[in-house]
Amino acid sequence: MDGEEEDDELERSREGLLGQVQSRVLILTVCAAGIGGTFQYGYNISIINAPTTYIQTFMNETWLERTGAPLENNMILLLWSFIVSVYPLGGLTGALVAGPMAIKLGRKTSLLVNNVFVIIAAILSGFSQMAKSFEMIMLSRFFTGINAGVSMNIQPMYLGESAPKKIRGAVALTSASFTALGLVLGQVFGISELLGGEESWPLLLASNVVPALIQMVTLPWLPESPRYLLIDRGDKESCISALRKLRGSDDLSSEIEEILAEQAAIKGQRAKKPWELFQNPAVRWQLISIIVLSSAMQLCGNDSMYFYAGYVFREAGIPYDKIQYVIIGTGCCELITAVTCNMIIEHAGRKLLILGGYSFMAVWAIVFMVALSQQSQISWMPYLSMVCIFAYILSFGIGPAGVTGILPTEIFDQMSRPAAYMICGSLLWFNLFLTGMAFPFIVHIKSFISEIWLERYSFPLSDKGVTLLWSSIVSIYSIGGLLGSMYAGYFSIRFGRKKAMLFVNIPALLGAALMGFSKVFGSFEMILLGRFSSGVCTGLGLNIHLMYVGECAPKKLRGVTAITASTAIAVGKFVGFAIGLDYETALGRQ
Repeated sequence: MDGEEEDDELERSREGLLGQVQSRVLILTVCAAGIGGTFQYGYNISIINAPTTYIQTFMNETWLERTGAPLENNMILLLWSFIVSVYPLGGLTGALVAGPMAIKLGRKTSLLVNNVFVIIAAILSGFSQMAKSFEMIMLSRFFTGINAGVSMNIQPMYLGESAPKKIRGAVALTSASFTALGLVLGQVFGISELLGGEESWPLLLASNVVPALIQMVTLPWLPESPRYLLIDRGDKESCISALRKLRGSDDLSSEIEEILAEQAAIKGQRAKKPWELFQNPAVRWQLISIIVLSSAMQLCGNDSMYFYAGYVFREAGIPYDKIQYVIIGTGCCELITAVTCNMIIEHAGRKLLILGGYSFMAVWAIVFMVALSQQSQISWMPYLSMVCIFAYILSFGIGPAGVTGILPTEIFDQMSRPAAYMICGSLLWFNLFLTGMAFPFIVHIKSFISEIWLERYSFPLSDKGVTLLWSSIVSIYSIGGLLGSMYAGYFSIRFGRKKAMLFVNIPALLGAALMGFSKVFGSFEMILLGRFSSGVCTGLGLNIHLMYVGECAPKKLRGVTAITASTAIAVGKFVGFAIGLDYETALGRQ
């Protein structure tokens, strides 16, 4: 009897040990996918900041050697904007090819193939200084962007399909944790004592090859997504083998049944194309959800907080050479909240984290705006601004930063998931590109405000005053939009949908006239009124447009035609930024 008990205990110990070893496979899968996946996104965003001055000097010196004349400041600014913004253009390309890659090659193989783009990028950037070619840096950033675009779509898909249901959200959310980790390590390696110096910046830009090599060595030993193996390839044996490695258990019947049920539900269907999702009323609300949340990810202002961080820390009295270390703290904040979000997501739920995160961000953004405007008046305001930056980033990391990326995995089926990630990723990268191109060209209007003020009152306007007036010019557009939205219902009933749409053009023409003649009359107030009038036009148009096309379309195409509003907005943004470039053939010049 004692012998039987000892045998049973030995068997239980063996099974327990086997379970522990096999369950670690899931952890290793998460780490291997993350280090060469979304880690690269965060890392490559942050490493470009440290050598900004050195790269701009390199561009100027290279141009001087080629042509015998130095670059003008506005041309340096334009070229630098391209270097920064070509990264999200690559990301957009990567997001578009991620879906077909995930279907044709599988999730794991796609992540492995994706490292080729980083290796090419590292070679280009590493030898750019030696070859005296800043164009190689641009190409490098484009290929790096492709890598990030692919990994940001496929990694959460791979992990979400590989994890057990009860921790699926937490496992997929590790994508955000690796993004934050990459951001922090990029900031650390970018300090002047490591790779951020004048001589070593090419090594910093090429250092992204190290995570790629780590993934290429480790990921081949780990299993493919079980759902992909069974549903897409119909390989039940490989699916069971992958599940055994990932779960550390022989009792896989319930999970196999769940996957088989999904396979039966979509039997005979092929993988959906992105445009087919727009035509399917069954996924309309899922589609609207990811469109809104993906756009909000880049337009919420989190990148702007990083943009203002250096200025605020200088105003708080932190020595210039120490600011780089404090900025690392902002990245650490995002890493801490991403890890925290991993721990609480299954208990708190997705909706609460998103709503809570954006609500806190709104509060801290308002406090930050007030603190910035009073920094020169009240001695302790710079410290409040510092608190706002850290609190804002914490609020972003605790919900929106991570939850947004996992939603397509959870709300779309196997056949629709790759297309959903293509749409989600394309919006994210497109908005990141527009945001990156916008900042450098604000300076012209600010200069105009300062010059007009000096002409009128014979004394210069303070930096705080310029910032306040510029904030008013930006914000009054939203106030006009609110007013337009309030009266959209009245106009659509009073005049009908089509006539109301024609009426919308009146405030647009008025706004164009005011802003077009503002410089002639030397009046920045005309810009304020023009922006307000343009906002009224937008508020009316956004509401009446959707109502008009939705009511004109047949029922089966109603969702598709209504969502064309989002397409029109995207086209408008792109055209606006294209003709607004500070270049000879564009309209963004002084």
